[in-house]
Amino acid sequence: MTQSASVKDKFTREEWLKVIGGVGQAGMAVIASSPSGVTGLMAEMAAIVKGLREEISKEPRTALQEAMAAELMAGPPARRTAA
Repeated sequence: MTQSASVKDKFTREEWLKVIGGVGQAGMAVIASSPSGVTGLMAEMAAIVKGLREEISKEPRTALQEAMAAELMAGPPARRTAA
């Protein structure tokens, strides 16, 4: 078992979905707090993705970051089960 898998296993499925979804939810709260049209929405979404990529690519990564990166790289759950 990898270290990232063991970190994920410490959470229930519901808890893990909250951990993974937290970044997006925080980003949506920022976007909603200052609506700026379609252009602003796209810019904010791009900034969220860029920030996430930067954090995941930093070294050294924590075990939680490793588990989150593995989950995000695997894609949506529906796509994983279809493969």
